Amino acid sequence: MGYAFISYSTKNQQMADSFRTLFNQRGIKTWMAPGDIPFGSTYTSTINRAIKDSSCFVLLLSESAQGSPWVLKETERAVSTGKTILTVLLDDVPMNDDFEFMLSTSQAVAIRKIDDNDERIKKLITVIKEYTGEELPVQQDDSDDIDYDEPRFLRLQCSNCDAIIYIEPEKDQRIDENGIVHASCPECGQDIVIGKVYT
Repeated sequence: MGYAFISYSTKNQQMADSFRTLFNQRGIKTWMAPGDIPFGSTYTSTINRAIKDSSCFVLLLSESAQGSPWVLKETERAVSTGKTILTVLLDDVPMNDDFEFMLSTSQAVAIRKIDDNDERIKKLITVIKEYTGEELPVQQDDSDDIDYDEPRFLRLQCSNCDAIIYIEPEKDQRIDENGIVHASCPECGQDIVIGKVYT
């Protein structure tokens, strides 16, 4: 069975997570950074291989996504490797020149929120399954199956240079005297505030 590669901007993280959950619940296997990047792997090569090996490419397109260099690179790779691109329009912003050029022949559907009764979502799921193949068993919420020791990464976008970076908690972040959690962009050195530790 194949899988759908999901490309998105971190500014649309909640919608991306919601789509992934919906697809998995409907028996569609997905690949989405950073959760599917193995610990210790090179992000660029892993993402590139994941796109090559995917059955189709689901692009969550928004104004933020069009401004993300990583979404642009991922879409370019999908086009160059001949993947079917299924574009989900998250907002009403027109496509810029880059995406209009690459997506001129791709399928697109406007979905602003997750609604199981939305015919557009039902159609999207049906189309994705045509590419990914046989359904997986519907996922059950079983906390006993969670591997709490498996590394997890935070996918962030630098506000200074727009680079996408992956932060491994407890390793790549630091906490100042005020309890504020920081990380540094490896591309430009910009300090990135992640949040505050509450005790």
